[in-house]
Amino acid sequence: MPRTRRLPARGPRPSPAPRSRRTGPLIAVAVAALLAGGGGVYLVSRPGNETPGPVRQDLRLALVEQTEAGECTDKLAPPTFYDEQAKACYRISTRDDDRMSVKRLRQARTVFADERWTITMTFGDEDGRRFTALTERAAQRQTPRNQIAIVLGDRLLSAPSVSAPIPGNEIQISGNFTKNDAEALTRELGG
Repeated sequence: MPRTRRLPARGPRPSPAPRSRRTGPLIAVAVAALLAGGGGVYLVSRPGNETPGPVRQDLRLALVEQTEAGECTDKLAPPTFYDEQAKACYRISTRDDDRMSVKRLRQARTVFADERWTITMTFGDEDGRRFTALTERAAQRQTPRNQIAIVLGDRLLSAPSVSAPIPGNEIQISGNFTKNDAEALTRELGG
């Protein structure tokens, strides 16, 4: 007697998986930026994770107290940080009013514009208010004490001069970043 083989019952074919909700807007932003001639925006994020994770190291912003050309020596009292690009040593303030620590950013993203990579950090509301107050204090000081050192762990990321208070919750860190450097730093910042 010949054997018959039963085939499993087939229902309607499943519809193709919907495109990620984030893909469309990201493409639209990139196309708009390219059409405007301003380069492109490259966001670094983990799929399905809209909320950034905690900053992986201690992120501090502090007013610069003193700057000396060359590498850090005993000439400046700690805490000091060396800036490879500026070839300068920065001594930062330890006063509570002159600094802030950040445990979590609202957003950290890598941006490519004007032929260079930058990292944009967006603070939460409370940290944004503290950041604005810190920039207001910096803007009232004479050069070079009007700088704010941005320190991650034991590395100085940047020490921009502040000539006016910066309202809002966002700051850009620029430097001689490669794409890989910028993406790695963005991940360290919780992006």
